[in-house]
Amino acid sequence: MKNNKRTIRNISVGFIAFMCSILLVGLTLILIMERTIMSADFLNKAAVKSDYYTALTKQVTVQIQDIGLGSGIPQDVLEEVVDVKQVQRDFESYSYQAYMGNALTIEQAPFLEQISGLIYDYGATKGQKLTPENVQGVKLFSEKSYDVYSDFINLPYLPAVGQRIQAFASNLVLLQVILGVSVLLMLMLIVYLLHGWWHRLLRYMAYIFSGSGLMLIVLPAAILWSGIIKRVSIASPPLYKLITTYLSSSLMVLIYVGGAFLLVSLIFAGISTILRKHQSSVKMW
Repeated sequence: MKNNKRTIRNISVGFIAFMCSILLVGLTLILIMERTIMSADFLNKAAVKSDYYTALTKQVTVQIQDIGLGSGIPQDVLEEVVDVKQVQRDFESYSYQAYMGNALTIEQAPFLEQISGLIYDYGATKGQKLTPENVQGVKLFSEKSYDVYSDFINLPYLPAVGQRIQAFASNLVLLQVILGVSVLLMLMLIVYLLHGWWHRLLRYMAYIFSGSGLMLIVLPAAILWSGIIKRVSIASPPLYKLITTYLSSSLMVLIYVGGAFLLVSLIFAGISTILRKHQSSVKMW
């Protein structure tokens, strides 16, 4: 009879531990998603890590220089048409607004003034007189350059993604509370069923964290190992590097957290072993 009760208790505790591990993974995934793929800060950190701002600055500069050559403006005149800090500032402003589901238009007037100033300075060094036709040409060139710069800064899909994120975020807190309370209740139930057998309790805690850790590690590691992220079809090299870095970094966060869970499980397992040996030695005496 005692053996039957013990078997039923072990099966019950094992099932509860398994469900607790699943819920813990779900809660962890939501928390990590909130701080990675749902965060403009994480995107901007990926941009710094991938050297996106430098590459984008070069790409914008070359594009505007090519337009300038068609208008008779030498390349060296437009070498400093934009700088890395300006690109980073505008992209970060855009990304923060986009993740809120809003479209951000880069201020046009300062950019037009910046472009036209370079051209007017070049004309002054050449002793060229300003005519209404020249002024109109500089204006048209500056506006076209602005359109190029704005197109490079603005990622067309990001505001739509931001709108979906905001729609999902409204229910995110409630889902976190539900999962958190569920995990806590199941842990309390395991403690209730195993009170007095502390080494067994810690052993099941090790099972919970090891199972959660493995689930958090295996799938992201398989995705990274498969190279599917590197096969993303994006024509722009800077944008390709940004997106692949952004996705890979998100998966690496899951792997790091999974590794931390495995470390916690080893600590629980070690303490459980020590308590079991201590309990056995006490019974012998």
